[in-house]
Amino acid sequence: MDELKSTRPEMFRKGGFFLLVLLTMAAFTWMFADLLWRVDFSFLKFILVIIFSLLSYPLAIGFWQSMAGLLAGAGKPVPADLSRLPGERSVAVNIPVYNEDIETVLARLEVIYRSLERTGRLELFDFYILSDSNNPDKWIAEEFGWARLCRKLEAFDRVFYRRRRRNVHQKAGNLLNFCESWGRRYKYMVILDADSLMSGEAMVRLAAQMEDNSRLGILQTVPTLTRSRTRYGIMQEFANRVYGPVFARGMAFWQGSKGNYWGHNAIIRVEAFIRHCALPDLPGRPPLGGKILSHDFVEAALMVRAGYEVRMDESDRGSFEEGPEDILDSATRDRRWCQGNMQHFWLLFADNLHWGSKIHFVNGLFAYLGSCFWLLFLALSIALAFEWEKSDLSLIAVEGTSPLGYLSIFEHAVLLFCIILFLLLFPKVMSLLRIAFNGKQRRRHGGLPTLLAMGFGEVAVSTLLAPVLMVFHFRFVFLTLLGKGIGWASQNRGSAGLGWGPTLRALRLHTLVGLMILLISILIGPDFLLWLAPIWIGLLFSVPMGVYFSRPASGTVSRRFVRSCEDTREEHELGQTLAESDLGIGFFISTGSGFQNAVVDPIINAVHISILRESGEPAQASALPDKAFFQQDPATLDRETQLRILESPESMLDLHEAVWRLPQSELHPAWHKVLERYTLKPIFPG
Repeated sequence: MDELKSTRPEMFRKGGFFLLVLLTMAAFTWMFADLLWRVDFSFLKFILVIIFSLLSYPLAIGFWQSMAGLLAGAGKPVPADLSRLPGERSVAVNIPVYNEDIETVLARLEVIYRSLERTGRLELFDFYILSDSNNPDKWIAEEFGWARLCRKLEAFDRVFYRRRRRNVHQKAGNLLNFCESWGRRYKYMVILDADSLMSGEAMVRLAAQMEDNSRLGILQTVPTLTRSRTRYGIMQEFANRVYGPVFARGMAFWQGSKGNYWGHNAIIRVEAFIRHCALPDLPGRPPLGGKILSHDFVEAALMVRAGYEVRMDESDRGSFEEGPEDILDSATRDRRWCQGNMQHFWLLFADNLHWGSKIHFVNGLFAYLGSCFWLLFLALSIALAFEWEKSDLSLIAVEGTSPLGYLSIFEHAVLLFCIILFLLLFPKVMSLLRIAFNGKQRRRHGGLPTLLAMGFGEVAVSTLLAPVLMVFHFRFVFLTLLGKGIGWASQNRGSAGLGWGPTLRALRLHTLVGLMILLISILIGPDFLLWLAPIWIGLLFSVPMGVYFSRPASGTVSRRFVRSCEDTREEHELGQTLAESDLGIGFFISTGSGFQNAVVDPIINAVHISILRESGEPAQASALPDKAFFQQDPATLDRETQLRILESPESMLDLHEAVWRLPQSELHPAWHKVLERYTLKPIFPG
C-alpha cells in the first residue's frame, strides 16, 4: 500500500504530461487538416495529414518536456546523504575500450583517481579497464600504459586491466563478462565510456544515493559536453550546457522512477543487473534481429520490469563527456545508434515491459524515423505545391472548421508556421533568459554578449544543419531496412578538421538533394523558393559548412565561451590534472609496432606475459617461431598471425630471448631499429 501511495503522484504527473502532449498533437493535426481541406479533399492530402500528426509527436513532447524543466528549474535537487556510503571496495568503475587512444583514456582515469583521492573516499572504488581491442598495437599500448599508470599512482591493487580474446556481443558482452568474473565482489558499478570524465565528488554522490535507496537499480547522470575545440563541437557544447539542464529536468519530471539508461556515466546495482538484465536475442537476422546493439535502453527496461527504479540524477555537476567534433563524426555515431534503436521496434510488442519503458523505445525510434517522415512530408508538399501551380486553377477557399477558419489560406498557413516556430524556439529563448538574469550563471557562460551571440549562432547553425542530418538519417534507416548493418568500429575521438575530398564524397547526396529542391522551388514560384530556403541552403552548402565547422574555433566569442567553461572550479581542477598527465606511452612505443615492442622490450614483454598468465584463460596453441621468423619484415605479418602469437606466453618468451641472442645477419633491418633504442651506441656498428 505504501508503494502504491508513493507511485500515485508519479502516475498522475506522467498521465498529465502525456495528456498535454496528446492534446497538442490533436490541435496541430486539426489545424493542419483544416488548412488543406479548405480547398478540396484528396488522397495525397490525407497522407500529408497522417504524416503531420506523426511529426507533431516529437514537437509536442519536446515542448512540454522543456516547459516542465523550466518550471522545475527553481527547485534544487536534494543533496545526497554522505553519511550513508557503501563499504570499502564496494564500487567498480568500469571503462570498456575498443582500439582507443589509450593514452587519453588513461589520462582521464588518472584525473578521476586523483579527484577521488581529494574527496578522501578513494577506498570505496576499484577501477577496471575492460579491453576488447583487436589491434595488436592498441593492445600492447593498453598493457604498457596500464602498468605505467599503476606504477605512477601506486595502484596495482586498485586499477586492473583485462582483455577478452573473443569480443562476443561487443560492449554489452564486455560488461557481461565482467559481471560473471568479478561482479559479485561489488555492490555497484559505475559505467564510463572511453571519453567520459567524472569528478570524485560526483562518484561519491552517486554511491550515496544508491545506498540511500535500496530499490534504485540504475542512476543515470546527465553528462556535460566538454573540451570541444572545433566550431561544430563548441556549438554542440553550448547547446548542451544552456538547453541541456532544462530538458534533463523536464525528462526527469515525466520519467520519474521509470527512467532510461544511456550506457555510460551511470551507476548500476550489480546484483540486480546480473539477475535481471540478461539481454534476449531478437527474432530474425541482423541488422534488425539477432544481438541487441543499443543494449542500454533494454537493460533499463528489464530493470524496471524487475521492480527496480531507474532514475536520472538531477544534479548537472561533475559528469562530463566529449562529443563529436564535426558533422561526419556525428553521423558515424548516429549510424550505429540508428540500427540499434530500430531493433527496439520488436520490443514494443513485449507483454511484460512497462509502458514507460516502451515510450523510451518510441522516442528512440522517432529520433531517426522522424527524419524519414520529414523528408517524405517535404516531398509530398512539393508535389502538392507543384500540382497547384501547374494546374493554373484559382484556389477557392471555404471557411474552415477550426478557430482559424475565418482566415485566408495564406494567413492560416503563416500562423500555423509561427506557432510551430514558437514551440521550437520558446524553450531555447527561456533557457537563455534564465541564464541571462542569473549573474553567476551568466559569467559561467562568458557574459551577456557572448551568451546572446552564441545563442543566435547556435539557432542559425542548427537550422542549416537540420536538413543535413535529415538526409543522413533517412539514408541510415533505408540501409538498415535493406539489411545492410554495420560492423563494430572504434569511435573517432576528436577531429583534425575535414578535407574537401572526404567531405564531398560523404555529402554528395545532400548536395544533389539540395540542388533538386532549389530547381523545383524555382519552377513553383518565388514564394515557395523563399519558404524552403533554410532547407535547400543547408543541403546545397553542406560541403563547405562541413569543412568550415570542422576547423578549430577562432574568434573572441568562441574563446570567451571556452575559457568561461574551463574556469569553473570543478572543471578547472579536472582539466588541470588532465593536462599534467603524461605516461610517456608514445615515447616508448614510437619506434616499431606494438608487436615488435612486445617482443623486444624486456618490460613490455614481461608485463604482457604476466597479464596473459594472470588472465586465467587457457593459452592459445601456437607453433613456436624459428630463426627464419626474424629474417622477414614483421610488418608483413597479418593481424591474425600477430594476435595468435601475442596470445601465447610461451611464444612471446621464446621470441624475446631469441631476438636478443641472434646475430645481426639473422635479423631483418626492421628489428635493428627497435633494438638500437636500448643502447648508447648502435648494437650493430657500421
